[in-house]
Amino acid sequence: GRQRQSVIRSAQPVPPQRTRAMAMSTPWQAGSWVVVPGGLAACGNSAPNPQEAGAAQSVLTRTDAKSAPSVDCGGSPDDFARRLDSCRDAGSAITREEVQQFVHWLQHSDDAWETLATDSQIHVQRHKDRSLCGGVFVRLSAHLPEVTDMALVANCFLNFEDRAKWDAQVDGFRIIDSFEGNDVLHYTMHASPLSDRDFVVLHALLRHEEQRGLLIYSRSTDDKFSPATRSAVRAQQYLMATEITEHPSGGVRYTTISAVDPRIPFLPKWIMNRLVPSEFRKWVDLVDTRCKELSAAGFQPPCAAFFRRPAPAAPCAAAGGAEASPRGGSTGKAAAEEDDTEASTEAREASRSASTLPDMEEPAEAEAA
Repeated sequence: GRQRQSVIRSAQPVPPQRTRAMAMSTPWQAGSWVVVPGGLAACGNSAPNPQEAGAAQSVLTRTDAKSAPSVDCGGSPDDFARRLDSCRDAGSAITREEVQQFVHWLQHSDDAWETLATDSQIHVQRHKDRSLCGGVFVRLSAHLPEVTDMALVANCFLNFEDRAKWDAQVDGFRIIDSFEGNDVLHYTMHASPLSDRDFVVLHALLRHEEQRGLLIYSRSTDDKFSPATRSAVRAQQYLMATEITEHPSGGVRYTTISAVDPRIPFLPKWIMNRLVPSEFRKWVDLVDTRCKELSAAGFQPPCAAFFRRPAPAAPCAAAGGAEASPRGGSTGKAAAEEDDTEASTEAREASRSASTLPDMEEPAEAEAA
């Protein structure tokens, strides 16, 4: 079989002056969501190699993410979908303005989706406009009723060292650079019997201002960060965004918007769409299983600092009714001035216990990322 690539390339220590610059970076905020500077490193991953770090400053358009103007999101929700399809932001950093428009679109685009599959645990939808984003443009929702810690679910998406123990389809994660709330990330997706696909993306991690959820936002960026090679076909990620929150009836829910073109010209898009529900169910089952294993092992996820701790069960817990989703605008004082540096430090300290966890037996078939 294929020899597994290293999850994170060995990285030299980050120079003190760069560490201080990342730590002192003021978080920018989009509605209720506050960006986490160096988000992937705060989730237990290796910091960028200093020999590669800094490339973003010369490749990307330097839009100041913190001072970007607030968006009057009064336009059509379709505007954001067309923005994704145009790839107009590929040469620019992820900014507050972009995330604000995404959040507005997420709240007002329900009529744009049609259901492919639904049951008590998953809901799979595709966008009605097949011309957008390569034709495989889906919204995937899952409910994990027996998982009570949002941080465990986030760990499955964001802790690449742990993810390599149970996710056989996506690996080779490498953080190339980190700046202004953006991580530049390269990774590989196995597509056996076809050639591997690889991606170079900008990745932003945003915590809810009241610690009620996490938003993961990424899209393809300039190939100059990691030029394409013969070992993999360079694929296009128009968008991959996941919102992790508590479910009103208990447990954890997450919703992923995925718009990815794997660049398989001979495979009709309608066939790819038909495969989505079964592949998503496999992924949900893997995440559910891994969360239970981590919980049983007493694992404290590196990203736990970004969530409020789960409240113990009590008879009065349901008296207040279901809480609203944290998708909307700010519900309290803006948290952009909170001490994210301290939270990031706690998260990195928590990651030290990861090596003591039991590995999950690797599946026989590649699963959906």
